[in-house]
Amino acid sequence: MKKKEPKAESKDLDVIGIGNLNMDFHISIERFPKEDEKMLIDDLSISPGGSACNFAVACSRLGLKTGFIGHVGKDQLGKEIIRNLKDSGIDRPHIIFDEEKSSGISLAFTTKQEKHLVLSYRGANQLLNKSDLKEGYLKRARLAHGASITPLLAREIGEISSNLRIGSSLDVGAEFLSIST
Repeated sequence: MKKKEPKAESKDLDVIGIGNLNMDFHISIERFPKEDEKMLIDDLSISPGGSACNFAVACSRLGLKTGFIGHVGKDQLGKEIIRNLKDSGIDRPHIIFDEEKSSGISLAFTTKQEKHLVLSYRGANQLLNKSDLKEGYLKRARLAHGASITPLLAREIGEISSNLRIGSSLDVGAEFLSIST
C-alpha cells in the first residue's frame, strides 16, 4: 500500500510585503533654487509609497492575495497610507501605528532638465524589527518580500522563511549602501 503524502499546509496569502510605508511627495520645479531663494513649484502629486508598499500594491493589482508588515505614525499620513492599502485589498493586521514617530515621507524633486533630488524621512519605518516578523502570519504566505530594510532584518526574513519553508525575496535599498565587500 502506498504511503499518503502529508497534506500541504493551506496558504491564504500569496505574498507578504515587509518594509517601508511612506507618503511620497513628487514636486516638479523649473530648476533647483539657489541658497536662500524662495521659489514656487510647478506641480505636486502626493501618493502612498515606499518600495515594499509599491510592491504589495502591484501584487494585489495583479490578483495576488497580499499582506503587509510595517509601521506608520499615528498621524493623518499614516491613516491615509492604511486607507490606500485597504482600498487595494491588502491584509493589514500587522501594520503598527506608532505614537513616538511620524509616518515616513519622501520628497522627490524633479526639474524641467530631468535632474532629481530625493529627501527621505524614515520616521516610524525605522522601528520595524525582528519582533514584527510573526511566524504565525508569515506561514500563511507563499512568499515574504522585504524591501528597503536593514541587512539584519533581511537576514532574519531569510532565516524565518527558510524555517517555514516559504519563499523569500529582497529588494535592496539605501540601507545596503554602507556594506563593504
